[in-house]
Amino acid sequence: MRLDPGRRLAAVLVSAAGLLTGTGGVDAAPAQQGARPPNIVLVLSDDEDLGIHRYMPKVKALIEDQGAVFQNFFVTYPLCAPGRASLLRGQYPHNALILGNLPPQGGFRTFRRLKLEESTVATWLHAAGYRTGFYGKYLNGYSETDAPPPGWDEWHAANDDGYYNINYKLNADGKVETYGDAPADYLTDLIARKAADHVRRFAAEGRPFFLYVAPFSPHSPYNPAARHKSLFEDVPLPRPASFDEEDVSDKPGFIQQLPRLRADQIDEMLAHHRRRLRCLQSVDDLVETIVNALKEVGQLDNTYVVYASDNGFHLGQHRMMEGKDTAYEEDIRVPLSIRGPGIGHGERILGMALMIDLGPTFAAWAGVEPPGFVDGRSLAPLLAGRDAPWRHSFVIQRLGLESDERMKPANALAIRTVKHVYVAYNDGERELYDLERDPGELQNRERSADPALIEALVTRLTELRACRGQECRDIEDKPVD
Repeated sequence: MRLDPGRRLAAVLVSAAGLLTGTGGVDAAPAQQGARPPNIVLVLSDDEDLGIHRYMPKVKALIEDQGAVFQNFFVTYPLCAPGRASLLRGQYPHNALILGNLPPQGGFRTFRRLKLEESTVATWLHAAGYRTGFYGKYLNGYSETDAPPPGWDEWHAANDDGYYNINYKLNADGKVETYGDAPADYLTDLIARKAADHVRRFAAEGRPFFLYVAPFSPHSPYNPAARHKSLFEDVPLPRPASFDEEDVSDKPGFIQQLPRLRADQIDEMLAHHRRRLRCLQSVDDLVETIVNALKEVGQLDNTYVVYASDNGFHLGQHRMMEGKDTAYEEDIRVPLSIRGPGIGHGERILGMALMIDLGPTFAAWAGVEPPGFVDGRSLAPLLAGRDAPWRHSFVIQRLGLESDERMKPANALAIRTVKHVYVAYNDGERELYDLERDPGELQNRERSADPALIEALVTRLTELRACRGQECRDIEDKPVD
């Protein structure tokens, strides 16, 4: 008899209000001391999908060609604040409790109210002797008058006007700085200069440092630096097989209700695509600025430089206008590349890595044991090519589509495996895609699939959606399909 996923998952699709309980937890404990730990620099872009990532020649030359590219790196909630909270805490969204960009479900106010800032990768590394610095976008809703969180020696966070890259305010170590629209005020360039300056000063102190550099680009409203505004005039709009999908009768209702894309909508997407590419060039320049500073002070070979994005982005796939916050591949799969001590040049890594793994990875490099609440795992075994147990699946969560006003909100949980993605919506609709045969997710196979496969996926999804800490890693490591 075929399993009824609706009954099995009725208790799984809970509301945000029911999840917003708990406390921040405790700090990491320093591991046994050894040689001086390496420096760590993280650059996190905003809304950068894999399609536009290839337009970053400096990232390719300075990080990817000199290190490792993770070809299967995912976010577990494809939205800004949940992804960034998971990075800071090393937790799935159902444990980090940040389930949206705005209160009460999420955002900066909820993150602070729940005292989650009391234990983050910044506090872990700071307690281990690292000099820490933050530059750019923190969490949605952060104001320039909000006090810097614990764990950061130097703090340079912009308010939400930073999305424009001009006419914004910055909290600089507790002091409010106001910027205009002069070329020198362009935010991505400003935080690049500040981060490079701090590389020089931190290196001179002789202590290891951790820098988290978070430009707002290429997020809308897509305001590129003046020097890049004439680029990419002839670049076409990507049109994968799923673009303006012809037959969506097997898709969930929020997709079925979307009409085919009009010519004016496609023209608008083309204009935005080109502007996104232009915005990305200043991020490419930022990476070069920081790498050059590391080289200047003789610290490049002793520094892990990590490049990633907080979530992906769709632009016309499955008839959707631009946005994110779905379980489709273009929204959950994002770039990740790392160069640093012991990492070979030009490595390509296939194992599934998650945003929740970055914090534990940084802790491992720093010689720190992360707190027990951490769900993610260190990527060190993959980077070293060691034959170690690794995840076969992970859970994706979201509380509604915020990216396209034409689409009704729909809560969902999904399980992603190496071969499949299975999505369960709170209205009873389901999707199943065979990613090996159908990477564009064009044919929903939920009704025709082997009942045993559905049973296995629902069982594993039910386990993962409530897992915590080591339990998550143990469940992920079990084969499912």
